[in-house]
Amino acid sequence: MKRIIDAGQEDAGSRLQHLWVIAMLQAGLSPKTINRVAAILPMVCKRFAEYKTSQLADAWMKREIEGKGIVLPEPKDSTM
Repeated sequence: MKRIIDAGQEDAGSRLQHLWVIAMLQAGLSPKTINRVAAILPMVCKRFAEYKTSQLADAWMKREIEGKGIVLPEPKDSTM
């Protein structure tokens, strides 16, 4: 069961990345810039995982995003 849930979460994550890439393309970002973002993503995910173990992941993301003036809805599930 855990494998099925993990696979579903991985698929959802991949779809979300695809949606963001399409949005970035439609906003006029170049494929070169998008590839730079994709290259940085594993490092960001690693840092998220580090903060997640101490229950600081959501606060870290909020600080990083809002600190640059970007407004996004906050995750409803605080167990991230």
